[in-house]
Amino acid sequence: MASIMEQVEFIDDGKKVIIPRELWDKIVEALEDYGLLKAMEEAESSPLLTKEEALSLLESARKTD
Repeated sequence: MASIMEQVEFIDDGKKVIIPRELWDKIVEALEDYGLLKAMEEAESSPLLTKEEALSLLESARKTD
């Protein structure tokens, strides 16, 4: 049996769930990869800016804050 340090424990609707740390790490990695993929897909449809345009856009956003 794995030690408690190798398990992740959480409570959902009053029920305790324990899963192996290795599985939890794989789930977290998959979610991070999915989020990165979605961000990359969104970036593909956004217009490309030159360095000067990007800096100007950032500067104007800073002035409105």
